[in-house]
Amino acid sequence: MSLKGYDIFYPETGKVNKIKCKVCGENCFVLYNVVGATSSADAMAGIVRSHDCFSCLNNEEDWHKQALDLLLEIERNPSLRLKEIMKDELDELIQNNIK
Repeated sequence: MSLKGYDIFYPETGKVNKIKCKVCGENCFVLYNVVGATSSADAMAGIVRSHDCFSCLNNEEDWHKQALDLLLEIERNPSLRLKEIMKDELDELIQNNIK
């Protein structure tokens, strides 16, 4: 599962050279000059545009999905203590899986 703005990005063609995954910090793989929709709303409306597609090569890994879930929970959780605990778990998960 990829989530736009976290581990998959669709900038305008030629505007960005490198993007790091917001989940694991790895450099994203890039496809240049892709023509297509960049959101489900665009797809439903039949809107296509030229863009580059940056995606994390880890985004199909189970640990990366778990890391994304943790990151999203950290962002929405109001408790600073719980955020700190989850951040420690996220850091450990990434450290154990990035080669």
